[in-house]
Amino acid sequence: MLVIQVDTQQGDLGLIAKFLGRKVYIVVSISKYLVIMPEEIDTGLKRLLDFSYGNHPKRQLLKVKGAIVIKFLRAGPKTLSELAVGLGLDLKKPSELSQFYAALRPLRETGMISTHRSQGKTFYSLSYASFRFALEQLRKDAEYWLKEEGT
Repeated sequence: MLVIQVDTQQGDLGLIAKFLGRKVYIVVSISKYLVIMPEEIDTGLKRLLDFSYGNHPKRQLLKVKGAIVIKFLRAGPKTLSELAVGLGLDLKKPSELSQFYAALRPLRETGMISTHRSQGKTFYSLSYASFRFALEQLRKDAEYWLKEEGT
């Protein structure tokens, strides 16, 4: 994956995207801008994201956010606000709050991430056990529906 961190003013972002000459997604972090090329995402992670988000073109930006969430959570559990900062979203704005939950929903539904509450905060973490359970359920469904009756 190609990741470029740039110290810059907000007005220079258009120049960065134009200079790179490809479609890029820009995620704002605390003091730097993180530019991620979606076509450079690791193959294994891309397969996991395809499984969660599907292949619809409108879901591509969500996949990029999903990749950021997974990579961010590999360092350990994070609070809701820490994840929002990592994604460059201000949860006080309704549109950004909906973007946040839209990015996390597929990961939660497939069991890749889980939540728990502690001390009044929601913590997100990676959950291989839940993902494995979801895959086992999918395998059982496939075994039932993809075999001919009577076999």
